[in-house]
Amino acid sequence: MIIRKKECIQASIVFVISVYLTLTNASILNIEVISSIQLTLGTLINWAGIVGLPLTIYYGNNAINNPKSHIEFQFKSTNKFLIGYASMWGVVSYLLTGNWSFALQKMISSFNLSFDTSIGLFWINTLSVFLLPIIFFIVYQLSVLRKGK
Repeated sequence: MIIRKKECIQASIVFVISVYLTLTNASILNIEVISSIQLTLGTLINWAGIVGLPLTIYYGNNAINNPKSHIEFQFKSTNKFLIGYASMWGVVSYLLTGNWSFALQKMISSFNLSFDTSIGLFWINTLSVFLLPIIFFIVYQLSVLRKGK
């Protein structure tokens, strides 16, 4: 149980730092890690933060870690899917934008999609990978409250 608590705290710290650096538009985000593929530190930090959100939910709830009922097993499976989806965010975004810095000005038409379609899909992917764990957490908490009554 101590390991889960430690991992929950670590995942939350990664998520909070990622959000803070993004909201403050820190200059560290613009540092190129691999210039040949335009991979910036901001991409890696945001990617880690995006994965940190569902990991925080996973490690922060004992019922999800050790399901005893069918609904808890479903919540565990859903959260594992969200962790996998968050882990794939960077790859999917790369396929949509054609670059690792996700600079929308540099986007190329990928998969024979138009520029506007690629931008729309990029933002849908990014918002859904961020909002789905939050919605999942709200639904999970409502389920716990309902079960408690």
